[in-house]
Amino acid sequence: MKKVYVRDKDLENYDISNFKLSILLSQDGLSYSLMSVPENKYLSLISFNFSDKLNRTEEIISFLKQERIAGQKFAESVLVIADSRQTLIPDVLFEKGTEKTIWELNFMPDDNCRIRYANLAKSSNVVVYPLRNDLAELVNMYLPDVRIIPACVPFIESNFTRNKLSENNINTKVFVQVFEEYAELLILDATGIKLFNTFSYKTNNDLLYFIINVFEQLKLSRENSEIVFSGFIETDNLTVLNLRKFVGQVYFESQSHAFKYYYKFQEIAPHYFYNFLNI
Repeated sequence: MKKVYVRDKDLENYDISNFKLSILLSQDGLSYSLMSVPENKYLSLISFNFSDKLNRTEEIISFLKQERIAGQKFAESVLVIADSRQTLIPDVLFEKGTEKTIWELNFMPDDNCRIRYANLAKSSNVVVYPLRNDLAELVNMYLPDVRIIPACVPFIESNFTRNKLSENNINTKVFVQVFEEYAELLILDATGIKLFNTFSYKTNNDLLYFIINVFEQLKLSRENSEIVFSGFIETDNLTVLNLRKFVGQVYFESQSHAFKYYYKFQEIAPHYFYNFLNI
């Protein structure tokens, strides 16, 4: 998680009931943002790493109380879960009540988690994902009105819509969202979603290998494909530098023009929280 502290100095003068609260939880840390709904403007973004990842629950609770988030009534509140253990299926093949069975076809059973699903209305898919029991209990106690979604939802839905509306959807687009220990990869072409997958990695070489392997397995054109990065990766990362030798078009997401921002947001690399802010 990238350490960030951006807060509008006049935040206390706003009516909190007009705020949209968004929280991102990854294995390493927590991020949260506040947006003024009437102004369509992001006013704050705070992000930090857990001091003890194995006992993060108490740290989350302490933060919610410190920031006066717990028990507040927001216009909208969303909790985004970053977990590599996700399964995407077409909505026509999904039946409510089968999510655990579907999930366990791909992952080992985990008694510490509840298996949930989220609808992706724009792309007509359903994603099945785990929610840790301790986190579910925390949400019930401190964030009872929050809507919970996996991190892939804004990643898939916003890029699917953007590709559908694009005047140039001839090129295959490979979107890569990078978290601390895993990455999400989405491939779109003129027909829609060609592939969505997640993969764990430990080194830059791991990340590079998986992306190049996808190109080779799907026989993607190196000349007519583009790679777009978002998430927690630097622009001078060795993965990126080596990919530019392999694929000519490698980009990073820029700040979305769909929203206004407190001026301090200019100090944050826009691709870090691109999908999180585009919920």
